[in-house]
Amino acid sequence: MHDTAQEKLDPRLESAIGLLREPVDFGPGVDQRVLQRIAADRAAPPRNWFAFGWIGGLALAAAVGYFVLVRDGSGPTARSHRPSGGEEVVFTLTAATAARVSVVGDFNNWDPKVTPLKAAPTGGRWIVTVKLLPGRYRFAFLVDGHTWLADPDHPAGGDPDFQSPTSVITVEGHSL
Repeated sequence: MHDTAQEKLDPRLESAIGLLREPVDFGPGVDQRVLQRIAADRAAPPRNWFAFGWIGGLALAAAVGYFVLVRDGSGPTARSHRPSGGEEVVFTLTAATAARVSVVGDFNNWDPKVTPLKAAPTGGRWIVTVKLLPGRYRFAFLVDGHTWLADPDHPAGGDPDFQSPTSVITVEGHSL
């Protein structure tokens, strides 16, 4: 086994991680502006929810009923309105001489430790299954901690920040 604490990462990846760890400066007086906004919100007069009349009350009751009956799971259509938790996406790469492979991307903060691939028994194939929510993601394979590879099975993603080879995958959502 090798010690992961001593692994060397690609300098471009180290640079990206360093940039993400830098503190963000919101300028002088941000604390004071936030506190003033909180004080102004507390000083505002309370809203009168009964000012809507009987039609507004009926609409409010209907909305509450919807969330009580449908969104809590006891209503007949609750199942179709809940997010599925993501789609399973299989990432594979053929890299016969690799000692380790990770997939890095928008979905795991480009962290090579989060999504390592497992070596298949034969053929030099590496594989991992990841649950992704609907959306568009840029990603790449990181081989042995330093070699970036785009996925030949997906369109090129282009990385204007680091000029590293990346690919793009789009996960479609379910239609209700």
